[in-house]
Formats: sequence, structure tokens, C-alpha cells
Amino acid sequence: MAGELYESEFKKDLEKALTLISEISDKTQQRSAIKWMNKILSLKSEDPQVKKNRNCFLKYYLNLLKNTVDRITVETKERSLDVLTQWSPDKRTYVAIKPLPSEGALIYMAVADDPSQGWDFPKPNETA
Repeated sequence: MAGELYESEFKKDLEKALTLISEISDKTQQRSAIKWMNKILSLKSEDPQVKKNRNCFLKYYLNLLKNTVDRITVETKERSLDVLTQWSPDKRTYVAIKPLPSEGALIYMAVADDPSQGWDFPKPNETA
């Protein structure tokens, strides 16, 4: 009876783990996660204590996977917040590009015939 409960719990947690592994974008980390999942899957026993311990480890491993996915997501968003700005040498054209993760980019471009007519030029150490 207890063994069946442990098996049911294991199957649910296994599905969660596989979903989280598929969300890991770093292929090296993904391969490592798959290797550990294979080790967990290789623990076959009818002993309820072994099943209980396997499930405890899987729950711990689920937390590690979730933290990994969350950390990678935060790092990706932080990297994507960088804005690239560029002035043309004659100061008549300005372009700014901001990447949007998984969606594309915002691009702003301004052109002027006479750059002295109202541009606010950044100081050499500033970015726009």
C-alpha cells in the first residue's frame, strides 16, 4: 500500500522534473540534469523505505532544478536589459536597440538634417 503511494508520488514529481529539465537552456546543465534523473530512475526496489528515500531525494532535486531554471531566467533577463546606442560620426543619426527576451527588440532611430537644431548630445562618458 505505502509502496503504491510512493510510486504515484514519484510519477508526479518525475513529470515536474522532466518539464523543468526541458526549460534549462544551457545544454551542459541540461545533460547533467538528465544524468542525475537517470540515476534516480535506476533506483528500482520494492522496499517502501527505498522508495521513500528515492522520493525525498527527487523532491530535493526538484528544488535544485527550479532554482537553476529561475537563476537562468533572471540572468537572461538581466543580460537582455542592456541597450545598445550608436551615433553616426556626423551626429545626424541616432539609433538605440533594446532586446526583448523571446519577443524581439525595440528599435528607435532618429535622423536630422542639421544636428545643431535641438539634439541633446550625451557627454563622452554617458550613454543615451
